[in-house]
Amino acid sequence: MASLDELFKGKPTTAAFILIFIICCCLLVAIPDSIQNHKVKVFAEQLYNHEIPDDARVLQTAHDSEKTDDGRVTYATVLLQTSLTEEELTAFYNDTSYTPARDGDTVTLTVYALDDSSLKAIQQAGLYQEDGGDYWFVYLYSSPTK
Repeated sequence: MASLDELFKGKPTTAAFILIFIICCCLLVAIPDSIQNHKVKVFAEQLYNHEIPDDARVLQTAHDSEKTDDGRVTYATVLLQTSLTEEELTAFYNDTSYTPARDGDTVTLTVYALDDSSLKAIQQAGLYQEDGGDYWFVYLYSSPTK
C-alpha cells in the first residue's frame, strides 16, 4: 500500500486550493476598492490643485466617497480662512470646469460657512486665528445625475 506522501506526490493539496481561493477572493475585493480610491483621489486633486485666494490659508483638506440610495457620491473639501465672501469664493472656485468622478455624474461646487461646533473644533486644534477673515468649507461633489 502507498504512503500518503507517494499518493499526493506532485498533486496539489486541498490546502493549496484553499489558499489560492482565499487569494482570489481578496483580490476581487481589493482591486475594485483600489480603483475607487484612485478615482476619489483624482477627483479631489482638481480642488486641491486649484489656486487659493491671495489672503487665504488652507487649514485642512478631505475627500471620500459613499454609497447612497441614488448611487455613489464623491466629495472633496477644503477648509480655509479668507476675507472673501461666500459669493466671491463661489465665483473664485467656479472658474474651472471640474471633471466628475464617474461618467454620467453631475459636479456641484458649494461654499459653506463654518458653524459654531466646527469653529470650536478649530479652536481646540489650535488652528483658530482672530485675524485673517472668516472660515469656509469649499465642497466639490460628484453625484449621479437625477
